[in-house]
Amino acid sequence: MSAYYGITSSGVSTLFSSLSTSRTTMTNSFDSMYGLTSSTLDTSYLGTYASIRNGSYATLVKAYYEKNEDADANVTTTSTSTDTVKELKLVESSAEDLKSVADELYSSGSTLFATDDDGEYDTDAIYEKVSEFVDSYNSLISDSKNINSSTIASAVSNLQNATENYEVLLKKAGITINSDGKLSIDEDTFKQANMSTVKTIFSGTNSLAYQTSAYAATVDYYSAYEATKSNTYTSSGAYSYNYASTYTSYI
Repeated sequence: MSAYYGITSSGVSTLFSSLSTSRTTMTNSFDSMYGLTSSTLDTSYLGTYASIRNGSYATLVKAYYEKNEDADANVTTTSTSTDTVKELKLVESSAEDLKSVADELYSSGSTLFATDDDGEYDTDAIYEKVSEFVDSYNSLISDSKNINSSTIASAVSNLQNATENYEVLLKKAGITINSDGKLSIDEDTFKQANMSTVKTIFSGTNSLAYQTSAYAATVDYYSAYEATKSNTYTSSGAYSYNYASTYTSYI
């Protein structure tokens, strides 16, 4: 078929000309955006997120809906996502919150982890921010627990695997990975820990916070994408897709 909903194959080719099917090329593209290395993250997920960030996917989606804005809302469609929009938007929101906190942590090395004239860290301020990270992390784990989407589940699993790689250092900072995948933090142990160790975990582009930010962004994207495939019933009893607000932030 040469055209689909008014979008020609050559048009799609042009839209995605900036993307490469090569895993290596995609890795380099994402690296240039976030300073990541292929040994740090699973680029099969982060490369997809990069396609959203560079605008190609958003352009295609926008073109599709401009062609179909007058479509009959009562036409029955086939559901391709077993998760509800409400569930997916909750995961999306949790991922956005975690990314925000992680961004603040890994980029705050010269401020949050600065020492005073006596060479002392502000352990109270550091504890408060890390506790916020732990709470946001746990919220995402909890909210995504019953999600059926394999892409979201895999992205969350990758996040947890990255966290487990820091388990020894986390324990030194009073942070424990529990059997349910969530984190717990002991205030006394944390404040008595070597803050240089804490800084290694949470500050800079080689830190857990940095990796968490990237994985949370991937979960955010997949949650938004899956929401576009989740159906709800119309007043007439037919299915309709829920695209209206999902891509607002991308178009």
